[in-house]
Amino acid sequence: MGGHITVATLSYDRNATVAEHLSRLSSQTLPAEAEVSILLVDNNPHGEALPYYEDALDHLADDAIATAYVHEPMPGIPAARNRAIEWALEQGSDALVFVDDDDVPHAGWLAALVATWRRGGSEMVSGVSTYSTPPHRDRWVEASGFFTPDGLERPFGRTRWRRSYDDRNRLTVAATNNLLLDLRFVALHSLRFDTRVFSGSDTLFTHQMSLLGAQLAREPDARVTLGIPLGRYTRTWIIQRIAHLESGLFWARMRSSRTPIDRARLVCRQIVKAVVVGVAALVRISTGHLTRSFDDVVLGQCHLAKSRFALACAFGWAYMPYSRGRTRWVRVGAGGPFRAKEPDVG
Repeated sequence: MGGHITVATLSYDRNATVAEHLSRLSSQTLPAEAEVSILLVDNNPHGEALPYYEDALDHLADDAIATAYVHEPMPGIPAARNRAIEWALEQGSDALVFVDDDDVPHAGWLAALVATWRRGGSEMVSGVSTYSTPPHRDRWVEASGFFTPDGLERPFGRTRWRRSYDDRNRLTVAATNNLLLDLRFVALHSLRFDTRVFSGSDTLFTHQMSLLGAQLAREPDARVTLGIPLGRYTRTWIIQRIAHLESGLFWARMRSSRTPIDRARLVCRQIVKAVVVGVAALVRISTGHLTRSFDDVVLGQCHLAKSRFALACAFGWAYMPYSRGRTRWVRVGAGGPFRAKEPDVG
């Protein structure tokens, strides 16, 4: 299986790193018998990344992978992802690879993703993301385990903030920071990212593909590293990120629910989960204080926040992490959570 592969990276106001990021992507080892293009999707409404892109082209090696630039003025990551899909389909690409513009792909990353896809049986292939934290150490952040990919072992069990995988086990949802999509499947079912959802459009998109029969594989050798800036290595950012993850997953499930009864059941389960997690968090905090375990106090605080966010979602609130100049928690449209309508975000 040869074919054409598009590697798409989305950019919003990270102009200073455009050249470095494109250089890393263009130096990737090409999969055998495949044609590869790199696409930069500029989601700034004024297309401010263009001069930085043009400057980056002047510094790429003559034998670098072909690159292209498109401007998507409609705000929001889903719109930028859809622009990447449209461009890749216009180019006749067989697969589309998404990678974030602040991720650093390891050597062999692209070849590993494509190799797993070529083996067949998987319309989605997700890689592995690791973190590079700043030299500044924060005891609260470390105790939360948020930047520990495999989670933390605790007397109450293992704590994981993200879904984990064993070897090449398959799941039904994945993030798009390190993901290959089979465009033939996407085109066959006319799939696009939902620009109306608040967050978690990648969770919704991959879940919809799974419902249509697509298989998701995990490729442990397709690794990228995300450098965590000092501004994110904080308690405040982690709490906000927990809100993002909880809200995105809940509203993706709501969007996928087909009937009011299904949505009512989902809301009820969400409320039960919020109560159970909240009670367990309070017990953990109390136990941590009694045993003077700072780590358990921190984990309890994180799970208590998760409980509050889960309850807020159940009662019709959604967290919008990428809102531009607006409040991040918004009330879902009239009809409450059972209708799963979205607010007008312009």
